[in-house]
This record gives sequence, structure tokens and C-alpha cells, in this order.
Amino acid sequence: EFTFVSTDQDNHSIQYEVDWDDDNEDLTDFYPNGTMVSLNHTWSRDNSGKRIIKARAIDRYGEKSNWSEFEFDVRSKVFNLKILELLFTRFPGAFPIIQHLLGL
Repeated sequence: EFTFVSTDQDNHSIQYEVDWDDDNEDLTDFYPNGTMVSLNHTWSRDNSGKRIIKARAIDRYGEKSNWSEFEFDVRSKVFNLKILELLFTRFPGAFPIIQHLLGL
């Protein structure tokens, strides 16, 4: 979850354009000036590694801010099933519910 906030000097409502650095972009609805807006985004395992999110504010009349950038690392939360497969092969009767849930 990422939070975006900006203020417009003329007190116009604002929307946010976000480039997620994975060929996906979002354009929010308009929000009152200075409102914090939260967006969720999930990257695939193919897109793990260093990413740079770019975002800018656009007011009701089309005036755009400069792009702001946020750099971070996307890390895969998928654990290695090969290790579990080896464990279950070595101890076939252990953890039958987990084996069933994982389809092993």
C-alpha cells in the first residue's frame, strides 16, 4: 500500500497518475486538495528487484506537477517449494495436511 498526498496552490481538487514501473499505470479519481490517497499494487515475481514508482498530481483543470520518484526493492514472498518437496520425500508421512494443501 502506497500513500500519495499533494496540495494545489489554488485549492483545486487533485487526482494522481502513478507509473508502477511494471507496464502498469493508475489514474485516480479526483480528491479534495491535500487529501491522502492510498493505492495498492502487487508486482509479479518476474518484476522483483529494484523498482522506481513515479507519481504526479493533476488538478481539476489539467495542470500537472513534476514527476516524483520513489525507489525500492520488490522482494518475492514465495518460498521455495523444492525444499518442501525434498522434506516431504524424505519424511513422507509428516505434515499430511500441508502436503494436501500444497498438492504434493
